[in-house]
Amino acid sequence: MKKFKSPVIEAHDLRVSYNKRSALYGIDFAISKGNLVGVVGPNGAGKSTLIKAMIGQVTIAGGWVNIFNQSAHLNLHHMGYIPQKDSIDWDFPITVEDVVLMGSYARLGAFRPINKQEKRRANAILDRLGMLGYADTRISELSGGQQQRSFLARALLQDTPIYLMDEPFTGIDITTEKLMIKILQEMRDEGKTILVVHHDLSTVREYFDKVLLINRRQIAFGLTKDVLTKEKVAETYGGRLEILENILQQR
Repeated sequence: MKKFKSPVIEAHDLRVSYNKRSALYGIDFAISKGNLVGVVGPNGAGKSTLIKAMIGQVTIAGGWVNIFNQSAHLNLHHMGYIPQKDSIDWDFPITVEDVVLMGSYARLGAFRPINKQEKRRANAILDRLGMLGYADTRISELSGGQQQRSFLARALLQDTPIYLMDEPFTGIDITTEKLMIKILQEMRDEGKTILVVHHDLSTVREYFDKVLLINRRQIAFGLTKDVLTKEKVAETYGGRLEILENILQQR
């Protein structure tokens, strides 16, 4: 008999409202260990709101999100988070190494000194991402792709079982994007569970095992090959087929 995999992340009838207006509703999904999931939908669909609801940055109006069968707010230490680039103060006077070592705080505590072992781990991760030579560089001096590699390095140092990433491929070069998705797929193969807010329909099939289609409500969730159909994507994007035809013919 096939052993059932209990969900790592589970949402039921999740709802979020802003100023009494519904921003997200009818969200129901369960994700088991070792999945790379794309959260896809048009601008204003509630993709970032979903991620923020999971980490407690916005208040849930109804329903629930569980992490390891407990309320998500009890398990924030199990989740690594990469926010949208626009929400980060890139002018803050901090080096790449400083950014990466922030990933140690959840495990060691914010007031414990960073030891040599943590610095060696940080350097190994930076080397994996082609960023070791920039360890002493201020993040304000980096390109967009290098900045995003730095924040991925911080997430890797956290070494959490779950990662939530809000449009990590926005504003970066194609080389960085391909490197990042390769590493995310390796993390998936190591048993990590990763949710990625993503806007480029043309790469969804290549990048993700499963897809959550939303436009304020859940349209579909499941294996990418089953969910990314012309009909479901058209429903998600309001029937604007002119932007979908070429993409969805790549099957």
